[in-house]
Amino acid sequence: MPPPTPPPAAAAPPSVLAVSVAAAEATEVLFFPEARGARGAHVARLCAELEAARRTLDVAMFTLTHDGLADALFAAHRRGCRVRVLTDGRQAKCTGADAQRLREAGIAVRLDSSFYAFHHKFAIVDGRTLLNGSFNWTAQAASGNHESVVIFRGAGELTASFTAQFERMWSLFAPASASG
Repeated sequence: MPPPTPPPAAAAPPSVLAVSVAAAEATEVLFFPEARGARGAHVARLCAELEAARRTLDVAMFTLTHDGLADALFAAHRRGCRVRVLTDGRQAKCTGADAQRLREAGIAVRLDSSFYAFHHKFAIVDGRTLLNGSFNWTAQAASGNHESVVIFRGAGELTASFTAQFERMWSLFAPASASG
């Protein structure tokens, strides 16, 4: 059997992009699992970043099953933010996956249903704050896995590069009848 054919590539960004984060207003690093006495504080920190969204919230996440983080997306949507989620098609079918619930609430969700894993784990808040790292939005990642998330605030060039990648993938994974 021949190897699978990769999906057609939209205008691919450079594979290496040098950006400066020195001008970032603030950078914060969260490591998981948390110390026993602090369990839940890092997820609360991520929820606070999501709750700060006023206009847009774009999420690219391999696995999304953490109800607290999904609830923050629902809340942003109810506040009138444009919320968009890209996720892996196989992971969206896992027990506890939130992709369908998000869709049913009117949140735009697109799936990468290709042979390859959609392995991104980042979120962009109002085009100004970037959350990026190894952390899937799952209870297992929050309570047991060794994970990290870096929060970049005001790192314009870095955030813009992730925004461009998100837009490229949003177009790439559009259903044939999608208009936006």
